[in-house]
Formats: sequence, C-alpha cells, structure tokens
Amino acid sequence: PGESFAGFPAITALPERLIAGWSIFPALGDNLSRKAAYNRHLAHIVKLISPSATIGVGAEVGNGTIVGHHAHVGPAASVGRGVIVNTGAAVEHECQVGEFSHISVNATVAGRVRVGSNVFVGAGATVIDKVSICDDVVIGAGATVVRDITAPGTYVGTPA
Repeated sequence: PGESFAGFPAITALPERLIAGWSIFPALGDNLSRKAAYNRHLAHIVKLISPSATIGVGAEVGNGTIVGHHAHVGPAASVGRGVIVNTGAAVEHECQVGEFSHISVNATVAGRVRVGSNVFVGAGATVIDKVSICDDVVIGAGATVVRDITAPGTYVGTPA
C-alpha cells in the first residue's frame, strides 16, 4: 500500500475487469509471474522506457518491457516482450534478448549475444560478446559468462 514506481501507483492485485482506459506494466521480478500477469492483461500492457535510458538506432523493444534508468539498448538490438532491462544495465549492439527475461542492475550483455527466454542475468554479471544462452537459465550476480550455455540451470562464478 502506498508504493509507487516512476510516479505511478503500484497495484498488487488487479480487478478481474480492468477499468476502461487503464494501461498497466507488470513489474514483477520473477520472470514466470511476470509472464502470467502479462498474458492475463494483454490488452492493457504498455512498455516503459526511462527518459535517462538510451535506445540505439534500429533497436527494437517489445511490449510490456521496461528499460530502466541509465540502461542502454544498443543499435540493432532486439529485446523481447515482457523483459526487464534494469537500472544501469547494458544490452549492446545486435543482441537478442528473449521474452520475459531479466537483465539485472548493472549487468552487461556484450555485442551479438543471444539471451533466451525466461533468463535471469544477475546484478553486475557480464556476458562476453557472441555468446548464446539458452532458455530458462539463471546467471548469478557478478558472474562472467565466457562460453555458450546450452542447458537450463543456474550458473555462477568467473567463469560461469
């Protein structure tokens, strides 16, 4: 109660029938919970891009995605629907980020990386260029991904 985000009230439970004209953004940190809320309220979903974020030439940002304060989406990058690119995170040139993933605070996804769907990249983690990460992966905070990840699971450390 009384919480807000970017000047908008945070609502923890939506009525089954939304008031006509409402727009919503499901700001749930858990990827699967965010996906469920997105699918439940599809007609009302919007994307949010902070005025301090940068979006490169030719980049695409999907509906229901947030690009947070001081975050960067590079040229020709593609960020799917329902993604969180959190404060200070960088998704560099020609990256592909699958739907309902979360690039955490100050994480760096270098150029030409492919991040699957439902992936969580922890705070301060780094994914080096041209790496591919499959769906349903968790990358721990501060980890460094230096090779392709081809199996779902949790990856931590340097190298992860």
